[in-house]
Amino acid sequence: MAASSTVCAAWIWRRSRTGRCCRGFFTVTEEEFAALLGRAAPDAPLDGWLLDTFTAISPLVARELTVRACGSTDAPVSQGSALWEVFSRWQRDVNENTFTPTLIKRNGSLADFTYGPVTQYGTYAETEIYDSFSHLLDDFYEKREQAERVKQKGRDLLKTATTARDRVRRKLAAQEKELTACLDRDHLRICGELITANLYRMERGQSRLTAQNYYDENCADVDIPLDVRLSPQENAARYFKQYAKAKTAEKYLTAQLQRGGEELQYLESVGAGRNGAGLQRYPHGAGRRRLPAGAGQKAARLPACLQAAGVPLLRRTAYPRGTQ
Repeated sequence: MAASSTVCAAWIWRRSRTGRCCRGFFTVTEEEFAALLGRAAPDAPLDGWLLDTFTAISPLVARELTVRACGSTDAPVSQGSALWEVFSRWQRDVNENTFTPTLIKRNGSLADFTYGPVTQYGTYAETEIYDSFSHLLDDFYEKREQAERVKQKGRDLLKTATTARDRVRRKLAAQEKELTACLDRDHLRICGELITANLYRMERGQSRLTAQNYYDENCADVDIPLDVRLSPQENAARYFKQYAKAKTAEKYLTAQLQRGGEELQYLESVGAGRNGAGLQRYPHGAGRRRLPAGAGQKAARLPACLQAAGVPLLRRTAYPRGTQ
């Protein structure tokens, strides 16, 4: 213990940020302090001079001493005439082991901890005094670890929601493309009827039929591709079957696009709740152009991938038109 006290009381030297040697602050006198300060550049930052001149001073403490002496953390050396008074009180507190365990919070989040009162942050931070450093350190690292776990969970959920959102976007784009093709199905029916009307001049194995399109105002000729493996009647039936299939697919795809649009809207709301900015809206508006009125007011379904990841179901609120 005696050896340790001797080391603490002696001058302690270390290398500064500029490469010069630093001395310990434990026994420095007012005359030595003034001499060291007088050799510094007048326009140098005062807190930087403290860091470069004395060992065992943290940037937080250097700024705090500067604020108490000059009222600002940006004060230069030329304004350091009152620094010794503040420095000497802090030196005495350290030498007498007069410490105040202090926790610093910014916006409700843990920021730092120190061994004395902190005023440099003003209203931008709040401090909490503890009865012991053991209690302070346990509380600080426990809460920081808990906050980090919550942030990591949020990042994982956001990643899951983003992946699901992108998959739904691709699915909606493909379904809208299919729906567009289904809406152009009348030509399939016309081809079937033109084949039926021209059966008398067709024969099996024919690859193409050129006939007048009596559905056209000018009765222009139209080329109809045929399956050479089928008879003329079977080719006509094939076109009618494709027409009926496209008609049924339109109803199915419309319903799928509606459900997909609701799912995408939910995934975007999850992203908005997680990162505060939201995920980019789906640019194509798939599943919305041809949806029945009021469909957007239905409750969103929670995707299975997000149920497995533990994402909570968010309830949407209906807003008057133009207020969202």
